[in-house]
Amino acid sequence: HGEDRREELENRESEGEECEEDAEPCLTGTKVKVKYGRGKTQKIYEASIKSTENDDGEILYLVHYYGWNVRYDEWVKADRIIWPAEKGGPKKKQKKKTKS
Repeated sequence: HGEDRREELENRESEGEECEEDAEPCLTGTKVKVKYGRGKTQKIYEASIKSTENDDGEILYLVHYYGWNVRYDEWVKADRIIWPAEKGGPKKKQKKKTKS
């Protein structure tokens, strides 16, 4: 049974790894929509935030697109992110299991 325990610990650690940003609430794991492409071909994909970085006052977000290979993860600027409506309150720890 030792292995289950180790995995839990790893999960807990990785969840809060990018949280030393003072200005930025911890957004790791937040589900957002990301604009992908330009103009008429622009699509909107669901993604989750893996990391945030402050680059000279401009916040960049590392997003992972749901159902895509991790090699498509990319840094995007805030203007490409569509925040969920309930964003802004404290992050609820309850994870609802949604069947996709």
